[in-house]
Parts: sequence; structure tokens; C-alpha cells
Amino acid sequence: MNSFWPYFEKAKTNPKKAKQFFKEYIFKGPREIRDYYAVRYYSLENMYGQMINASPKYYSYLQKQFNQDSTLALKNTTTKWMKKFNTMYPEAVFPKVYIVPGMLNSGGTVTEMGLFIGGDMYGRSEKMPLEELSEWQKDAIMDVSALPGLIMHELMHFQQNYEDAEHENMVIYKLIEEGVCDFVVELTSGIPLQNEQLSFLNDPLNFEKIANELREELFTEDLSKWMYNGGSIEDRPADLGYAIGYMISKSYYQNANDPQEALFQLLNTKSMITILKESDYAYLLDQKLDS
Repeated sequence: MNSFWPYFEKAKTNPKKAKQFFKEYIFKGPREIRDYYAVRYYSLENMYGQMINASPKYYSYLQKQFNQDSTLALKNTTTKWMKKFNTMYPEAVFPKVYIVPGMLNSGGTVTEMGLFIGGDMYGRSEKMPLEELSEWQKDAIMDVSALPGLIMHELMHFQQNYEDAEHENMVIYKLIEEGVCDFVVELTSGIPLQNEQLSFLNDPLNFEKIANELREELFTEDLSKWMYNGGSIEDRPADLGYAIGYMISKSYYQNANDPQEALFQLLNTKSMITILKESDYAYLLDQKLDS
């Protein structure tokens, strides 16, 4: 991220030559950025369109948010959590992580080079300029303090090695797959997960309603009520599946006699049904809950 700003300053000062400066960044900057260019930037025209034409004030603001001191602090926090996870899970494999200037459309991207985090999606503050942002961007951009958790969540996907092909595309699988990541972030950071989804589910009436619906769809491939539904669902918080999966994963871990083996199973299970059965939410596998 830090190596981008000199090129951005030149492009902002001389917009007619902006594409030339961005080209220099791609070819003279870190070699990993060429990999990211292929999967996210796609063209110099796209970079110019977003960074110079559409949102120059936001990127200028972002430059102040992501200075060397702030990125070092993020690195130190994330490294601390990774080391803690490694003591709990010696089989851990960590790819390289890069914070890059993205296109205001993606928080994280995985390639063969490693994990790319779009730093532009983590610039929220009271001083954040809003006039150049879409409604989706205004809602989606998070505080930079969320970055270590996001990085750890994505790194957990690198650890997962499931052998439950029968349920791979089903709700039960997807819920636990994502929920495990959120739970392990809590486990390694020591920071209890708090969000709108969990607050909603803490209401017994809400949970009963959601549990009844989930019971009916647990073994379907319809994720519309559970995941990736931001902006398309109105009677509940979006992405409730993440929170439910987190609750299942945490309960399974707490019920286990051997924490290290429980963590291994959460990341390598051959049966998502077993994870659910051995949690406090096994009743979701039974008949529809009584009203």
C-alpha cells in the first residue's frame, strides 16, 4: 500500500498522464501487484476511472489513514494472532498477505501469490468523505481496526480441508465453513465477537423463528436467507448464516474434551453433521421446533 502513494500523487496532479503513472506502479512496484492487476484492476482504464475520475478525494483521504505507522501496527497485531493460532494448531499454513489499493469493490482476494486485502475498504472514520461513494460503498467500508480480524478470517480458509463432499454446496456446510473462521478469530484474538447478527439472535423469539426456518433449509442449496444477501433481505440482518455457524462452532469446541482435537476437527472434519450433532444446536437436525 505504501509504495502506491507516490504514483497516485503524480496521477492526481497530472490526470492526463495518470495511466502512465499507474503503469509505472504496476511494472516498477512490488511484483505481487502484477498478480493483483490481473484479477482485480484488469486495466489501466479501470484504475484511472475509479481512483482519479470517480473517487480522488476518498483515495487522498485514504493515504492519510494508511501511513507506515498504522500499517505497522496492523501487521504487529495480525502477527501476534497468527503466532497464537500456530501454537494451538501446529499444522497451520500461512500464505503471504498483502494490503493493496483496491477498486472499492472487494475486501479480500485470494490468488496463487497469497491473500490480497483491499485496504480501500477499511477507511471508515468520522472524517471519511462521502460525496464520491455509492450507497453500497458507504455501508461496506469498515474501520481499519477490523483489518486484523478480516485477515485472520481469510487465513482460516487456507487452513480448512474438509472431506464432506456430500454436503459441500448445502446450507449446513456453508454455515459451518464461515462460522468456524469467525470463531477461530475470537479464539486467537481473545476478543469476543459482537455484531448485529448475534444481537438479533440473542432474542429468543428471533432465534426460534430463524431456527425453524433453518431446520427446513439445512440440507438445501438455497443460501438466499443465510449468506451473501446484503441489500436483498429486509426482515432480519444480512448474512445470519455466519453468526449461526459461529455459534455452532463455538459450542462444539466448548463441549469437546480435547480442545486441540476439537480445533483440528473444526478445520478438517469429514462430517458437518457430526459438528452440528456434538454442539448445543443438534436439535436443528430434529423435527421442526414447536412454536
